[in-house]
Parts: sequence; C-alpha cells; structure tokens
Amino acid sequence: MKRLATQSLFAAALVTAALLLTPSRARALPILWTFQNVIFNDGGTATGSFIYDANTNTYSVVNVTTSANNTVNGNFPGASYMFVNSTGLTPTSSTVEFSTIPNGGDQTGKFNFVLAFSSPLSNAGGMDTPTGGSHESASANSTGSSFTLPARTIVDGTLQGVPAPVPEFGTIYSLGALLLFSGCAFAWKQRQRNDKSSEWS
Repeated sequence: MKRLATQSLFAAALVTAALLLTPSRARALPILWTFQNVIFNDGGTATGSFIYDANTNTYSVVNVTTSANNTVNGNFPGASYMFVNSTGLTPTSSTVEFSTIPNGGDQTGKFNFVLAFSSPLSNAGGMDTPTGGSHESASANSTGSSFTLPARTIVDGTLQGVPAPVPEFGTIYSLGALLLFSGCAFAWKQRQRNDKSSEWS
C-alpha cells in the first residue's frame, strides 16, 4: 500500500513538472525605447533608453543622458536621468518627466527632462517622435511642476521601441519544477532502498 502511494505521488510530480516546464503563451511585453539621433535646438543631444509598460502605465529602468552645451540659449551642464518625477507631471503614455533625483525629493534648481510623444506609447513598439513640447530645463519649485527659462527643446530624432528582455511566465517556474522533480525522484529511490532492506531483514 505504501509503495502504491509513493508511485502515485511520483506520477503526480512528473505531470506537474511537465506542465510547469511547458513554455507559456507569448504575452504583450513592456517595450524598451531607445533614443535615436535626438538633438536639442542648441545642438546638444539626448541618448539612452527607458522601459514603458502600456498595460500598467509604468516607466522603469530609466537611463537617459543629455550632453553639456553653453550657447546663447543658456548654460546646460548636461545631466543623467534615472528617475520618473510623478509629483511634477503625472506620467502617461503620451508624456513623462525624468529627473536626476528620486521621486518626492526637492526638485528646486534640479534639471528635469520632459518628453511628449507624437503618438501614445504602446506595447506594439516601433518608432515614435518626441514633439516640440519635449524640453530640458531647471525646476522652479520643489515638485518640478514648473520650470525656469531658458529651456532647450528637441528639434530632431526619434525613439525606437523593441520588446524589453524579460522572462516569460513559464520560465520563472522552471527551477521550481526541476526541484520538485528532483525531490520526488530522490524520495522514490530512497523508498526502493528501504523496501529492499525490509526484504533482506
């Protein structure tokens, strides 16, 4: 009876492991958007990328850098943007504000980078274009909801979107399935050893 129960448990483990290891259906992935030849009206540039998930309206993995430029339009030291400032501008698929400090920090005097898109970003990816509302400037208040002049605006360039490199749902559980299978196989072998020992005793 005990042997039959062990066999049933082992068979169930095999079925479960097989199901978990079966690749899941493809789903809509967040999109990695990369700056392509983006230029400001003073000749400065913006490079880098960010991830946007249209299903959850979430920006993440922001890694955007603007170049320094000192012209008649103003002195822009260049900045590295790694955060989304949702207190200054509510992020949507059509616009977002990147900042140099974490959300909720005092933005006064800090440079912010506002992006507005010609078409709402989607999980289809492809190409999008920053509109004339896209600009870099210093914040005039603690939230970053207003800015001081001068500001430099984007005059050229595009954003290219491709699926972000994230694992599929089934892949996440592959290790767990393998561990389950290995554990049951070990228990099966141990049970066989015990049964043989009982026969010889």
